[in-house]
Amino acid sequence: METKLFETSYTLNQLENLVPEIWDKYLSSAVVITFKGEMGAGKTTFISALMQYLGGEDSVSSPTFSIVNEYHYQHNGVSGIVYHMDWYRIKNVADAINSGMEDLLSTSPNNYCLIEWAENAAEILPVRYIKVSLETPNPTSRNLVVYQCS
Repeated sequence: METKLFETSYTLNQLENLVPEIWDKYLSSAVVITFKGEMGAGKTTFISALMQYLGGEDSVSSPTFSIVNEYHYQHNGVSGIVYHMDWYRIKNVADAINSGMEDLLSTSPNNYCLIEWAENAAEILPVRYIKVSLETPNPTSRNLVVYQCS
C-alpha cells in the first residue's frame, strides 16, 4: 500500500532548497528510500543534492555498473553511511540476493539505503520504506512525489 506524503514540481535550480525540506520532513526517518523514474528523470541528481545537504564528502555517481556506491556523511553532529544502489542490472530477487543487496537493507542506525530501480527486486524490500517518484514533464522541470510504502 502506498500513501502519498508530498508532491511538488521543481527545476534543477530549486533542487538545493527543496532537498532539505524533503529530507527533514519525509526521508530522514526511513532506512530504505527507493527512487522511481525513467532514465534521465533525475534520480542520481536528487541523490547527489541530498548527499551535499548531508555533508557527504564523496563524489556521487550512478552505481549502474558497480551496483552499489558507499558514501559517508556528517550532518548535524551525526555521521553515517549511505548505500546508493542501482538495481537496473538486477534481473530478479535471486540476482539481488546473490549480489548482497539483501544484507545491505538491514543496515544500522544513521545508515541509509537509497535504491534506484528497486522495482527489479521489490520482493526483498522491507515492509516499510519511502518511495520517491520522479517524472520529467519537460526538459527543465521535474515532478516529485513522496510515498510511504507498507
